[in-house]
Amino acid sequence: MKIISIDQACGHTTVIVEKNNVQYCVFVDSYGTTKNEVYENSNFRKIRKDSKLHNALFSFAKSQLVASV
Repeated sequence: MKIISIDQACGHTTVIVEKNNVQYCVFVDSYGTTKNEVYENSNFRKIRKDSKLHNALFSFAKSQLVASV
């Protein structure tokens, strides 16, 4: 896995993570409908919460945010 980009805005952070040549959009500490959601970037398919993929991507994105601070 690798970080493609990090975008911090009012109250939320969007992290683009690449895994196996597929990009995922991870919303960290968001408000509203996208709170802590993970989407596949190519077709904006939502990754089910508490799935192994969701947990792995979310944990990786969150750890990279802590490391970059």
